[in-house]
Amino acid sequence: MIPTCTGERDVYQFIKACDLACSAVEKDDLPILMKFDNTKLFDQALNVCLYRDMSDWEGMKLILLDAFEPQRLTSSLQIALNSHCIFKEDWTELFFFIEHGGKLLCLICNKTITVMKEYNVRRHYDNEHKAKFENLTGELRQNKIKHFLTSLSSQQNIFKSQNTRNEASVRASYVVAEMLAKNNRPFTDIEFFKKCMLAVTNEVCPEKIKLFGEISLSTRTCVRRTEELGNNLFSQLKDIIPSLDCFSIAIDESTDISDTAQLLIFIRGIDKEFNIYEELADMCSIKGTTTGEDIFKNIENSFEKLGLLLKKLISITTDGGKNMSGIHKGFVGRIKTKMIDNKFEIYVPISDVLK
Repeated sequence: MIPTCTGERDVYQFIKACDLACSAVEKDDLPILMKFDNTKLFDQALNVCLYRDMSDWEGMKLILLDAFEPQRLTSSLQIALNSHCIFKEDWTELFFFIEHGGKLLCLICNKTITVMKEYNVRRHYDNEHKAKFENLTGELRQNKIKHFLTSLSSQQNIFKSQNTRNEASVRASYVVAEMLAKNNRPFTDIEFFKKCMLAVTNEVCPEKIKLFGEISLSTRTCVRRTEELGNNLFSQLKDIIPSLDCFSIAIDESTDISDTAQLLIFIRGIDKEFNIYEELADMCSIKGTTTGEDIFKNIENSFEKLGLLLKKLISITTDGGKNMSGIHKGFVGRIKTKMIDNKFEIYVPISDVLK
């Protein structure tokens, strides 16, 4: 079977298969075989052979080899040469170069050279720096190299310090967003909080006011940070849920100022090590009616998002409303019906402590 040929990677496999095919068929059948071989050319191989005489196999083979063999040999040779290139310690004293991050770094101008060859290093030094530094010899040259190394280390420390300050600023914005969320404060309060923080900093430690001013505490940032914290908690809860042996839920439905019903779902579970977890699992907005069927569908969707298995549910706590605890059309009734249909053991006691 003759494989397809797209270019450099599979040209040798294609040529080998065609050689075998040509040796196996009669001479009179070669034109038919060549037409078949032409249908196996795609992409680069097809472009190379377009508008060329492809009726003769030997001519076709030469065209393919001329197009792709030199590329393959060149890339292989380059890889082989690079594998034998290593950094030599005397390049530092001779040409002011060191090895840094797998590349050659010039201590004078901070330019890098990828291929570790003495020719490249010498050419850079001769063209860029030889006229200025060739008269430096002995101890003077060593002192200059130490000076450059110290300067490079200082630059790297500055970058590390800047990165550390940036990370601290981001962490601080997360901490403030978490405090606002836990204390039920509006997101717009964060801008007033920043003004207070800067005023206090200006009085206590004015030299650090710029550092505190770099902390991003805008309303939009607070909203984004809060969403990210919520998503992180949701991910942590999803990771914990598979380890739970059983769980119970507490649900409450209330209407906000826009007349949209908000359904809160709390979960409390225990694993094999008797670790107890209690979290707000989800909040669902219900528009229109809030019947037991509506509540059941929303909770069923939340169970699916979190990976909660209905057969592990052992208790439900509600606010005692008929749409919640009704034995036929209420949410609890729908849950029991679902468990009976799936032949699960029913443990679900009902509590009205939220009433």
